[in-house]
Amino acid sequence: MKYTLLLTGKMRAGKDELAKIMIKLDPSLRRMAFADELKRLSAEVLGIPVEDLHDPEKKKLYRERLIFGGNLVRAIAPHTWADHIYYSDEYQQNNVIITDARYPNEIENGKFFAANTHRKVLVVRIEASDEIREERGANPEFEKDVSEISLDSYPYDVRIRNEGTVEELEKQAVRLYNYIYGKN
Repeated sequence: MKYTLLLTGKMRAGKDELAKIMIKLDPSLRRMAFADELKRLSAEVLGIPVEDLHDPEKKKLYRERLIFGGNLVRAIAPHTWADHIYYSDEYQQNNVIITDARYPNEIENGKFFAANTHRKVLVVRIEASDEIREERGANPEFEKDVSEISLDSYPYDVRIRNEGTVEELEKQAVRLYNYIYGKN
């Protein structure tokens, strides 16, 4: 049975760091993100290297435009970003960790596809205090954007509190890995 880990949480909570650790624990996992296609298209339109939009420091310069572009497409075709992943061969053929679930439809679509393909979906909420996230570079200006708050009360399967060191996050990742594979 294939599985999908959908990571949710506010910016700089540690979603990408958890994904890196999980991929080390389970090299069969493929990292995917709903925003990857948005970043690719935005880089093309802006005439910049897509790598700039994956670099946290450089991405700050474009975050407002990324949010606007993502919301514009979502207003016209709400499932565009989710469908781009769920219909892809990479998703269909691999265990996947999606690092940026930010809207209920992204999770609901994943559960719908999973039900029809014998895939297990696990929603993982990663949390850190506002102070810690700001120390990591979160911009308070975007805290109330719908992309940051739409899943605040959404039910999750696993919650990870990420307020400490990378080593502490690694311990939680091992517990998550054991949970997925039924190991104790």
